[in-house]
Amino acid sequence: KALRLMRHPKGKGRYTLAVQDDFIPENTGVYAVCYEDGSAVDVQKTEGEADLVCNVTTLAQLTLGYAPLSTLRFRTDVTVNGNEEVLKEVFVKKDCYFADYF
Repeated sequence: KALRLMRHPKGKGRYTLAVQDDFIPENTGVYAVCYEDGSAVDVQKTEGEADLVCNVTTLAQLTLGYAPLSTLRFRTDVTVNGNEEVLKEVFVKKDCYFADYF
């Protein structure tokens, strides 16, 4: 759902990512994301090699914009296999604000 809701680059494109989720194992898999004009138009589980491989924790950091792909790609759980220019446009650093009220 997060991949559907996040902002994507302008124009048309596609990327794939493999996610390992030890918390919710049914989320583990390879996903193909097709986007057009800033929005995801299709997200499907697929087979094959992925452009980006990471665990769910790193994916959360990428989707929230905690750090850009150019930084997180040096982690041991991240592998970039291709389509790097598109991935850099998708996973960009954003201003993050967290408020804790207890």
